Amino acid sequence: MRLYYREEGEGQPLIILHGLWGASDNWLPIMHRLKDRFRVIIPDMRNHGQSPHHPQHNYPALCGDLLELIQKLGLTKPHLIGHSMGGKTAMFFLLQYPEYISKAIIIDIAPIAYMPSLEHLNILTYITSVNPGTFANRNALQADIRKHFGDTATQQILFKNIRKTIKGLKWKINPEALQQNINEVCHWPADITDKIYPGLILFIKGEKSAYIPNEGECLKKQFPAARVEIIPQAGHAIHNEQPEILLKTIHTFLA
Repeated sequence: MRLYYREEGEGQPLIILHGLWGASDNWLPIMHRLKDRFRVIIPDMRNHGQSPHHPQHNYPALCGDLLELIQKLGLTKPHLIGHSMGGKTAMFFLLQYPEYISKAIIIDIAPIAYMPSLEHLNILTYITSVNPGTFANRNALQADIRKHFGDTATQQILFKNIRKTIKGLKWKINPEALQQNINEVCHWPADITDKIYPGLILFIKGEKSAYIPNEGECLKKQFPAARVEIIPQAGHAIHNEQPEILLKTIHTFLA
């Protein structure tokens, strides 16, 4: 699948993969700070942002999209950063195609299976039952989102996924595909658990997040050279909550 992507800067290529519900524009502030040292490339993952929609949404498919992007752009040994769903895609890619990547950073996710969170399920229920096109304008839809979700972070996730078209408002994300494949997104494929990536890899954990449990012991089986850095006063969305510390950590590791 040909993904939409943003690109800025010159130097060694650096690919950043966003998480579930996200898009490349979530990472623009980070891109702007990295472009002086790197050729930063941030795709919209399938079923997100401006990339095509497709009923298949699992890690082999996401990994295939990434391989196609690298080959299309003729990239040689790019660095790879992935957050959440993008982090699992990055790990899957490293285990399948280790020779393609120079250094890798995985942000607040581990190679383990998770149960879909209540937040994920509530978002799925809303986006599959609410047709944005029935609202007169963006303000009316945002008011309805506020009525259903008191949490500001969840509101912002949904606000950023509203697209205005000539036929009215639509979701940027693909509600049906994500609902049908949410378990695929949350789990870790069993047929890859025997593979090992021996290269140096950095895992970045938010201090307040539980996505990397037990101080990263779960990483060692498949990523024996893994290092773990903990970002203080950060939850899962480290790029939003502690961007300066995240940038410093990225620069140090990729130096």
